[in-house]
Amino acid sequence: MLIRFLKCKNVSLQNIELLNPASWTVAMIYCKRVDIQGVTIISKVNGNGDGLDFDGCEYVTINNCVLDTSDDSICLQSSSKDSPCRLFTITNCIMTSYRAAIRIGMLSVGDFHDVTVDNCVFHNIKDAGLKIQMNEGGKMENFIFSNLLMKEVICAVYMTFNNHTVYVDGPAEPAPMQTLKNFTFSNFRVETKTLQKDDLKPLILITGLPGHNIENLTFSNFSLIGPGGGTNADGKLRSIPELDHIRPELNQLGKVVPAYGIYARHIKGLYMDNMVLNTEAPDSRPAVICDDVIDMELSDSKAFVTSDAECMIRLQNVQQAWIRNFRPFGSNKTFLQLEGKESKEILLSGNDLRQFENSFSCINGATKDAVTTTNNINSRY
Repeated sequence: MLIRFLKCKNVSLQNIELLNPASWTVAMIYCKRVDIQGVTIISKVNGNGDGLDFDGCEYVTINNCVLDTSDDSICLQSSSKDSPCRLFTITNCIMTSYRAAIRIGMLSVGDFHDVTVDNCVFHNIKDAGLKIQMNEGGKMENFIFSNLLMKEVICAVYMTFNNHTVYVDGPAEPAPMQTLKNFTFSNFRVETKTLQKDDLKPLILITGLPGHNIENLTFSNFSLIGPGGGTNADGKLRSIPELDHIRPELNQLGKVVPAYGIYARHIKGLYMDNMVLNTEAPDSRPAVICDDVIDMELSDSKAFVTSDAECMIRLQNVQQAWIRNFRPFGSNKTFLQLEGKESKEILLSGNDLRQFENSFSCINGATKDAVTTTNNINSRY
């Protein structure tokens, strides 16, 4: 590693340029009160060239940095139960990476909490802009991400909650899963135009495990433009692999995920407002798919749909969902397709359904009495 601090306090890095490390560029391990300002990192000479890595650190500020890395530009980790990763602010930074711009977790024995990321630009990210992974038994909660601009990313937000040991000295069986909750994402603009036909992922991809929900997620004021290219057959996929005892990387989910905008699974409390979902090229996958979600709202939003897509929105075993004031770009046969015998208490209100033959359909065990409609425009039911 080019620079490594272990169990240090009051560390300041200011106005320096760091080039071509053999491994990680800067590693802060169990440090407190770290201030990083105006640092430029160029790390592209090896495949493990992280920019700024923090393991079990507290009271950290990162501001006005430019990072161009082969691996994660900024990484927050916690390898010890006694050293949480907490009290971070990351602001006014520009990041390019062959992996994630900011990765939080994966190495996650300890807890993570109280982190804000604001006013940053991510571009040419070969993986996820924000990669959030809780899998080694710690708790992760209370994060705010705001005012982020992303260009050319595979996923804008990739979030997983599972059970897999990463730490080299960790047990074969990870500690019991605890919590991943209380995240707010606001004011994002994401534009991805590069079509990758062998890697069709949605721009927001969130998945827990059965019986282990991610809790309380809020998304507001998003403009998402994906590359497109998905087919009707891609959209008809009914499941993607569960990440049970698997390293939770994007490639574990297969080459195709059946939504182009938002795919959310095993969640309790999902609130989405003022979401604009579109694609550069046509995409015949649903804009939104939710699977095993309890307490969901989607309001005041717009999305693109092709005429040959199966539907605009698909809900599978979803309970207590409210979709309101939604408008489409394009037309289709079905606005909402409801599936699964566990689906219930679905409310459609104030939606513009003039471009759809059916306001909703019910298949695979779902029944019409699970849906209530009110004040929609041109709804059949």
